[in-house]
Amino acid sequence: MTTELPPIDATDYRTRMQGCARAFLEQHQAEHLAGDPQLFERACQHLVQALDVPLFLAPRLAQLAMSELQPYPRIWVGWDLASGPDRQHP
Repeated sequence: MTTELPPIDATDYRTRMQGCARAFLEQHQAEHLAGDPQLFERACQHLVQALDVPLFLAPRLAQLAMSELQPYPRIWVGWDLASGPDRQHP
């Protein structure tokens, strides 16, 4: 007699693994400088090695978790260093 397992909701799996990535990042971010890509690499390795997350999915989950930890949205400011008014060329 075989018992069928209930299907796993992919959204629920990704949400849980992203939460695990976020927890890892929160615990280890003090060990790295801001913007250090090594923290991202460590988070990916943790997901793959400790939690058996597929290799193709780990970077995406780590990136989403890192974006949740950003204290504010990044805003880009541009400076126009031209000395005269802008003109359109024919």
